[in-house]
Amino acid sequence: MLSAGCDVLNPHSEYCFGDAKHLEMFSSELTKRGIRNDSSGSENCINVFNLSADESAEIRTSIFGGAPPKHLSIGWPIKAWGEIDGVRFQLNESERVSKRLAQLKIETSFTTYYGRKYLVWSKEDNLKVQKVLNNQL
Repeated sequence: MLSAGCDVLNPHSEYCFGDAKHLEMFSSELTKRGIRNDSSGSENCINVFNLSADESAEIRTSIFGGAPPKHLSIGWPIKAWGEIDGVRFQLNESERVSKRLAQLKIETSFTTYYGRKYLVWSKEDNLKVQKVLNNQL
């Protein structure tokens, strides 16, 4: 999603995004905050001047949200497919999982990160959620 590098002789970092829309959002926010940035010459990348790692993280979080917790979240909707006699079709796993988690009274929430929605659950419920996701509960 993002990479950054720095040139010691020129106090700037290059920020690259996989999506041009994310680059534009980041660049606009930097400009709005009075932080100098310009094209780096690389696709979907900009040079940013005099921006600390902490400031960069705060800006990215304000624009794109916080990263969902590893091993306690899944992209939503859940993308899954089935196949019968060589014909592939999409399954509605999101509905199945959602209903089952509600039946088990497992609390969940949604978060958005870089424009993608994620279902999040607690560490205490992880084993049950994993079983629901694997259609074992």
